[in-house]
Amino acid sequence: MKAFGKILITVLALTVMMGVPGCKKHGKKVIEEPEDETLLGVDADHDGIRDNVMAKMKKDFYMITPDEFKVLEQNARVFQEILETRPEDRTGILLARGHLDDAFNCGITVYGEELNYDNFSVMLTQVRQWYFDNPLRKAAHQEFLIRSREYMYQPLNLEGNNTCEFELSPETLKLIEIRKEIKRRKAEKEEAEKAQAAK
Repeated sequence: MKAFGKILITVLALTVMMGVPGCKKHGKKVIEEPEDETLLGVDADHDGIRDNVMAKMKKDFYMITPDEFKVLEQNARVFQEILETRPEDRTGILLARGHLDDAFNCGITVYGEELNYDNFSVMLTQVRQWYFDNPLRKAAHQEFLIRSREYMYQPLNLEGNNTCEFELSPETLKLIEIRKEIKRRKAEKEEAEKAQAAK
């Protein structure tokens, strides 16, 4: 009987130490957010971005600058616009496609090229996946892409234009000027090398 008592106490102690399956520390059950299978989702603060996506952006992209974060916000708002635009609305589809180009070009303007651009591309892909994350949203995104081609959308040459919907900080503007100067010098060097090789 004493041996049985010791075994029982050991089992109880291990149960307390390891925790009960499905429970968090202190015995609190894990309550998961229900999956939102609607098309538009919830935007309780009316900032143009679905609340769960904004929460993920703030959690995962805390290390980037304010202007870099605003770029992702601008792109996310266009993703919301895509979901809100009816496929048969030709004007709305073409307008949203133009906004999509503007938002992407804003990213190129703020992030620049090479490694920083690669980081932007990775984060933007993540935001896009968060936005079109259920069958309804994925279908709406695909329909948007098909209709924008069907409606003969013509991409604009936005290179060098500031298409950001927010005011760039002095720090970002300074970085942009530095990048432009580096690009100019690189082009001049390449031209000089070509001219030298042609002699």
